[in-house]
Parts: sequence; C-alpha cells; structure tokens
Amino acid sequence: TEIRSAKRASDRYFLMNACLQAVYPDLERGQWRRAQRAARTGARIASELSWPYGILEGALTQGQVAAAMCAWDAADDFRRRAIEAPWGHHGHVDAELEYLEGEILAGRNDFERAAGAFRSAGRAFRALGVWVYAARSRLREAEALLRLGQRPRAVRLCDGAWRSLAALPPEKRPPILWFPATLLRAELRAGDGAGDPARARETRYEVAEALAQARAIHAIPYLWRLLASLASLCVKLEETEEARRYAREALRAFRDPRASSPPTRRAALRAPP
Repeated sequence: TEIRSAKRASDRYFLMNACLQAVYPDLERGQWRRAQRAARTGARIASELSWPYGILEGALTQGQVAAAMCAWDAADDFRRRAIEAPWGHHGHVDAELEYLEGEILAGRNDFERAAGAFRSAGRAFRALGVWVYAARSRLREAEALLRLGQRPRAVRLCDGAWRSLAALPPEKRPPILWFPATLLRAELRAGDGAGDPARARETRYEVAEALAQARAIHAIPYLWRLLASLASLCVKLEETEEARRYAREALRAFRDPRASSPPTRRAALRAPP
C-alpha cells in the first residue's frame, strides 16, 4: 500500500498524504477504526511538520470520519478547526467544509439548513468542475428535502444524479454515489409508484444490480441497506419467499461490525420500522 511505501521511503510528507487518502476506501469498506487511526496519524504528522495545508486537511478529514461515525459534536469541532486554519484554504476545501456542515446539520435533524448547505456545496463543486462531488451534494440535498416533505424537488434532484451515473459503465460509477443514489431512487419510486408492479420490478432490477456490484467490491456498509430495499420491493410484488430471504440476508449483513459504525447501528436499531 501507499502507507507502507511511504514508511519504507521515510518520507513524512508522503506518509501524511497516504494516511489521509487511505481514509476514504476504509470508510467504503466499513473499516471505521482503521479510518479513524489513519486520519489521526495524518493529522499528527501534519502538525509535527508544521505544514499549514496538511493541518487544515487533517482537521477536515477527521471531521469527515467523525461524521461517518455519527459523532456530530466531534465532527463540528474538527470542522471549526479547519475553518479557523490560517492557511491552505481554496475553493475545493471550502466546498468540502460546506458539505461537512450539511452532514452535521442533517445528523442533528436540522434538514432545512442541511439542504441549504448541500445546495451551496453543490454549486461550488459545479463551478470547480468536480462533477462527482457536485452529484453527491445533490443527492444529499434530495434526502434532506425528502425529510422536509418536498418530494417533487427531491425526485428531480435524485433522478438527475442517478441517470448521469447510470449512463456510465458499471466499473466507472463511484460507490459513494451509485449505491446511495440507487437506494434513494428506490425509496422515492416506492412512494410515487405504490401498487405499480411494473415499476416495482424495474426498481428491483436496479437495486439487485447495485447489490451485485457492492458485493463484488466488498462495499460492506451498503449491503444491508440494499438487501432491505430488495425485501421491501418483493413485499410490494407479493413475492413472500423472496422477501423473507432478502430480509434474513439483510439482518445477517447488518450484524457485521463493518456494516455501520456503532452510533449508526444504535440509531438504526431505535428507528421505527
């Protein structure tokens, strides 16, 4: 790995960057503590090197890990540290900080302000030409709008992001976008097309395709959500045995420690059916 290569080369700048970049694939695979350790190590090395941009990036990355683990107060603290960093700010980092603010606000159920933060981040990413991050922001804005009862706007945002991703070859679809987009689209279509078997079958095919891709790349945190979505769709199609099978698989996948961070797991267990 790049971290091992950096250690062998005794290059602390390389090691700092390798640690901070290793966080994102770790989060996608559900390696929560490993991601946390990598972020802390990268931030510590940046501080020891007194490198301003590294210090800012370290605070931002630790905030992103904290948000993924639903530690909202810690995420907000790291976000503020990054904002207050005297050097290293540029358009992409500031857009990431707006996006992180949206995650924190959504985690605290302040969906009105969260939608605004995601919208602002999306505009900034679009202006920079970073379409992956712009699409991610649109999806999170759509989720916030759905929680606010603004379904038509949520549908428009989600469908636009999903169609742009679906046009790509499967191997080119970023997991951080493709799986959430498929899940949100299934949720929205279930509400809009209740009782329409053709639409439910089409959606089931889309979710099953995403599930196969998630299994192929070991995207553990998405498996139980995709399986639960399939179980729900099979119930709508009156396919009882298939629904039970997917529900059992979803439960097994949810029990995997990599499926969600401990706070996320507790929240899911408390959530109404």
